[in-house]
Amino acid sequence: MVGWGAGYGWFEKIGVRNRFRDMGKGENMVCEQYAAATGPIDVVIPWVDGSDPAWRAAFLGACNVHGCNGLSPIDPPLSGVTTGGARRGASSGETAPQFIDDQVVATGGAENASAIRYRDWGTLKYLLRGIERFAPWVRTVHLVTWGHLPEWLNVSELCGDLSPESSLNEPLLLATSAPSRGGGGSHKEARGGGGSHKETRATGQDAHSGKPRLNIVRHDDYIPAEYLPTFSSRAIELNVHRISGLSDRFILFNDDMLLLRPVTRERFFGPDGLPRDMARLSLIAPSSISHTVLNMVEILNRRHDRRSVMRSHPWKWFSPRYGLGNLLKTIDLSVWRGFAGLTDTHQPQPYLRATFERMWDEEFAVLDATCRQPFRSPLGVNHWLMRYEQLARGDFSPVSFRDARLDTLSEERVGDIAAYIRSRRYSMVCLNDNSQIVDFQHVHSQLLDALEAILPEKSSYEK
Repeated sequence: MVGWGAGYGWFEKIGVRNRFRDMGKGENMVCEQYAAATGPIDVVIPWVDGSDPAWRAAFLGACNVHGCNGLSPIDPPLSGVTTGGARRGASSGETAPQFIDDQVVATGGAENASAIRYRDWGTLKYLLRGIERFAPWVRTVHLVTWGHLPEWLNVSELCGDLSPESSLNEPLLLATSAPSRGGGGSHKEARGGGGSHKETRATGQDAHSGKPRLNIVRHDDYIPAEYLPTFSSRAIELNVHRISGLSDRFILFNDDMLLLRPVTRERFFGPDGLPRDMARLSLIAPSSISHTVLNMVEILNRRHDRRSVMRSHPWKWFSPRYGLGNLLKTIDLSVWRGFAGLTDTHQPQPYLRATFERMWDEEFAVLDATCRQPFRSPLGVNHWLMRYEQLARGDFSPVSFRDARLDTLSEERVGDIAAYIRSRRYSMVCLNDNSQIVDFQHVHSQLLDALEAILPEKSSYEK
């Protein structure tokens, strides 16, 4: 089989590469009618720098109050990784974890705040490069941060106090100019995604000039004050619809998700403006988040009758795009009265902002309870609840995931992972961290070497 090759191989020979390069110069491949149907599309990327001393102090302070034992030693030092978050569960009498020599050391037995949730793989830079190069149709990238930014980020066009003398009590320097704190205000405002929003800072070119704008958003710009401070990815992601200026259609990324070759907006939203997704029934396998998935499936079954859902949208649940194997699994589990579970793709997730607003109106109690937990808890839900609702309502358009890959980093797998990154075998990949990695530097260097090989040019967001 002919591979893509480091230089795109036959993909480049037939001229497709040049067409996508032209998109970056402002030439739009997508018809105007399609763009009008979907409207602007934004990307949201939560990120945190676990090496920031101010963030560490706040993290450990919250641990002392709420309990978050069970951190595992990490080597090398902690530094920016995705939204992170942790599971709450330690009693108030237990000792909080310690940061020693840039490592997080466990002082308890339960796995409540896994340190790998904050470990830096250095992939955010390549995610931004990939979006700028392979998805220039994105209007705005909203980078959600506790307040710190990567040292390589070009902040020359950002306003705000960037001086090192700035108070650590005001560590969130780069996103806003409004003096008030707290993005959501009261519970009443939180229900509908309303409330006052502070102006966020943007840099870079907009989508009309062929490159997405970069908008820096800090937690207190959009998360209601009663949920702050938070170290939970769930609170961070469940409130993204409150980001000021967010488009009605957006894609939620984490920085372990990467684009390896050009993708069109139609890969994420259909001509009808609905998110592209796969509706496939599944069993819930035991895992660190299986309790959370069970919580969401319980809500799904309370809100929707499975048989009515599938009868209302048969071709969305039995689309040939999914492939025979996926169809057979759905057919097999259709004998169950309710939803046994749904397949979670672990890929960049397209959403309708209206879905978040509706669910906050109709399921406020569970969302509010989840967001009040400063660390991850098995008692809560995550943003997949919004995805489940879209699937159950038929608010999606079927798509194949043959162009996507979910993998787990390890010493054994990194060689294969690096190989398919270099060959651009997939359009997008999600690379999960692994607490069993012993030689982090070896795995880390192989991964970054492969990403640098396909994305060597700096993005406009870099210094």
